[in-house]
Amino acid sequence: MIAASPIDIPRRNLLPLLVQAAWLAISALLAIVLVARVRELLREAQTICVMPNCQPAQLTAAQLHWFNGLGLNPQYYGALIAVLFVGMNAVYWILAGAIIRRRPADPMALFSAFMLVIFVGTTIGSFTQTAPGLPGLVQTLTTILAWAGGSAIPVYLYIFPGGRFAPRWPVVFLIPWVVQIGFSEFVPDSALAGDQAAAIATVLAFAAVLGAHVYRFRRVSGPVERQQTKWVVYGIAAAIIGFQLATLLYSVPAMETNPLLPVITAALLFAFLLIIPSVITIAILRYHLYEIDVLINRTLVYGSLTLCLAALYIVCVVGLQALFRAVIGQSSDLAIAVSTLAVAAAFSPARLRLQRLIDRRFYRHKYDAARTLAALQTTLRNEIDLEALSDALVSVLYETVQPAVASVWLADEGR
Repeated sequence: MIAASPIDIPRRNLLPLLVQAAWLAISALLAIVLVARVRELLREAQTICVMPNCQPAQLTAAQLHWFNGLGLNPQYYGALIAVLFVGMNAVYWILAGAIIRRRPADPMALFSAFMLVIFVGTTIGSFTQTAPGLPGLVQTLTTILAWAGGSAIPVYLYIFPGGRFAPRWPVVFLIPWVVQIGFSEFVPDSALAGDQAAAIATVLAFAAVLGAHVYRFRRVSGPVERQQTKWVVYGIAAAIIGFQLATLLYSVPAMETNPLLPVITAALLFAFLLIIPSVITIAILRYHLYEIDVLINRTLVYGSLTLCLAALYIVCVVGLQALFRAVIGQSSDLAIAVSTLAVAAAFSPARLRLQRLIDRRFYRHKYDAARTLAALQTTLRNEIDLEALSDALVSVLYETVQPAVASVWLADEGR
């Protein structure tokens, strides 16, 4: 009689399944809140806004008159705002799901995916008070998620991208942030939930985050982690600047009469908010990491170029108008035409000069390599001595590529 040997059944790693289940549970909870928020947006569109305390989907009397003149139901406006709102949240969820799908065993990737979803919860959680139809348990859980997400933001930024607390001692400056967020969510009437406490906690937390990243970038991070850091820093900076510029549209007088302008502004705000999850996903999945250097370079060049040309245009217009008033006693459209031609003529020379200046200041290695290759072209064109040419090629290789060993092999003359 032969005893049957036990069959070795490989154990399946349960961590990815547990993480996906937790992510789906949180997403389902937030989807319930999102549906309630959409209903509230549709209800807001039925009431007239009393300035200046307008809800996102409310219309002013002038905007409502504009809608009625076109024969449109005001609920269409609320539906349009709701589509933008749902679309923004859907992108966060999709990108978080892609991270979990692609890197289910990477702790930092999982933390990133949960941060994206909880950030959406923080955004929706601020609207739960306007959705009274939600059960008390759902509102409580959403508030907890909002506190967890808000508290984890500086912690996540502190340890990104390697997941290490390096250096460790500035972590204590994150504690006031966590405490202040907790009081803001659970005890909003207390002094620690006020603007002054929030400002102090914000300064301490993000000073610690900035200091930690500078330290790691210079002493700890490897090449890949540096590129990941560049992506996220660039994305956050672009999102903050773009968001602040888009909010300036709310001060335009036409905002109170034309309902299309608030929709365009909301679309711009949501678009800038989508930059953050996009760059986090690129950094975590390590997708085209090294293209960030080209992106930063182009941003510096064309951003500086735009500011310089705008300043030149303003100076030319103001100066020429003053000159025309002094000579002929009145302004002239010729000043605008001449200023436009001057800006157009200065575009290419200014761009090339700014490109060289930025390469020399921020991309010194690239600038030196470009100069070395330009010198090599001159040498190849003028040098006829084969030995001198070989020495020049080896020297260029050492200066640009910096290999451990470099040599030039020449074909035999008989061949």
